[in-house]
Amino acid sequence: MSGYLSRDIVEYMNENILGLVTATFQGQHGLISDNVEVISLEVDGYYIRSGGEAYFLTFSKPCETFHDFKNELLIHVRNYRTFFV
Repeated sequence: MSGYLSRDIVEYMNENILGLVTATFQGQHGLISDNVEVISLEVDGYYIRSGGEAYFLTFSKPCETFHDFKNELLIHVRNYRTFFV
C-alpha cells in the first residue's frame, strides 16, 4: 500500500475502530489495555503502542490492497469478537 493510504488507514483505525484494535491486541498478545494507538501499517500486520511499548499485530495473509486490508479486518472481527468490551 502507498504511504499516503497507510497514513489514512492508521488515522482511520485510531479514530474509528480502536475497539477492534484493542480486541485484536488482547487476542494476539493476551494483554488488556485501555490505551492503545496504531502507529504504522505493514503488509503483514500493524504496530501499536500501549503502555510505552510497541507491539506487532499480525494479519493471516499479506495485505497489498485496501480490499485485502478490509477483508483482514473482517477476519479479526470474527476471530476476536469475544474480546470486545
